[in-house]
Amino acid sequence: MKLSIFQRLFLPRKKEIESLIDKIIDELRFIETNDKGIIITNSDKEVVEQFNWYDIKDVELVNGFSEGEISFTLNNGEQKSIPEEHHESWYELLKKIPQGFSKYDYEGVRAFFDNLKGCEICGMMSVYEGECLACGEEEWKEEFLDEYESKEEYIRELQLDEFEPIDDEEAVISNKPKSGFKSFEGWKLMINSQYFNK
Repeated sequence: MKLSIFQRLFLPRKKEIESLIDKIIDELRFIETNDKGIIITNSDKEVVEQFNWYDIKDVELVNGFSEGEISFTLNNGEQKSIPEEHHESWYELLKKIPQGFSKYDYEGVRAFFDNLKGCEICGMMSVYEGECLACGEEEWKEEFLDEYESKEEYIRELQLDEFEPIDDEEAVISNKPKSGFKSFEGWKLMINSQYFNK
């Protein structure tokens, strides 16, 4: 198929798309916490950074819960931070900071999670200021009727995107707790695995 002049000028080329995907994967970090501390790995499961709880003097949440960061003051005076962006399980880390750090707002973190609303797309209790912190989708608004025939169509389309299997894998459709978010008990699944076998 031959591309039009418009397509050649404005659509990203395959190499540009691949380069962008590679860049995103390179920036991804995965946070694991345990009784000893925090381990941050990259997409190749290589340890990028590691903190032991006993090496941390204080912890503070900076810039709030959306696009914020967790700042650590180490015993040697060094400052380290973990931004929310590109860090899987960042919200789970917020919940797992052990008691005893004077600058950490434990009550504020608890109140934040208690006040999250349920996401009708992914099924997590993770909607903050109209956006889901788990799947990144916006909460339904009447203005979406310009693009979708109904709220149900909006939810169905986005659930298809959210749960679409990668490559030839089996579709896993679940709202089990993940990344620090609880399951939304009022969640209604509008698709099933048959949608992916068409």
